Amino acid sequence: MTPIVDGKHLTFEAGGLYDGLVVLRDLETKSYWNHITGECIMGKYEGRTLETDNLFHYMLDMAIETHPNLQIAISQIPFPFSIFAKVSDKLLRGNKGLIPPHFRKSMAAKDGRLNEHDIGLGVVVNKQAKFYEVNTIITAGEIHDNLGGEDLIIQFDDISRTPRCFYKNSKNMPLQLYTRWYGFSYTYKGCLIYDHK
Repeated sequence: MTPIVDGKHLTFEAGGLYDGLVVLRDLETKSYWNHITGECIMGKYEGRTLETDNLFHYMLDMAIETHPNLQIAISQIPFPFSIFAKVSDKLLRGNKGLIPPHFRKSMAAKDGRLNEHDIGLGVVVNKQAKFYEVNTIITAGEIHDNLGGEDLIIQFDDISRTPRCFYKNSKNMPLQLYTRWYGFSYTYKGCLIYDHK
């Protein structure tokens, strides 16, 4: 999100959970913001939407190649939090991962069309949202689809080990999120699911 409203720069912190996702809160007005859509959901700026853009996953060697002067910060989690982090990470990985109870309490009824831990690429074009399962993308090699009236190409990038979506006739890229199904389906309720059949 671009953290500027009416020329004022806002500072954000984690403000809580909603539908299993972290909600941001700005320190200046204590308003709550959806970090994916950029929409203010409660507070002084309720109904306002900040500009959003893509945030891509990179492997370290890719990041250094792209940005040779990149500074790298490595944090060390203090013991005993490191043990908790390792156990949590192990439980959350895979399609049968665990959603922590305090996350679950913030969640409404789930969209059962897919396993909530399925990973894929969620794409949003002209207010239409669609989810592409990562295994479907890998198997297809390349997917050609139309969403929101735009022709798209979805590919799996072997270098970053993540999927990417491009407009067919442009170098620009639509808004896209490499995420679990539950996060995307809660944010974009009733979204489409790509059917490769």
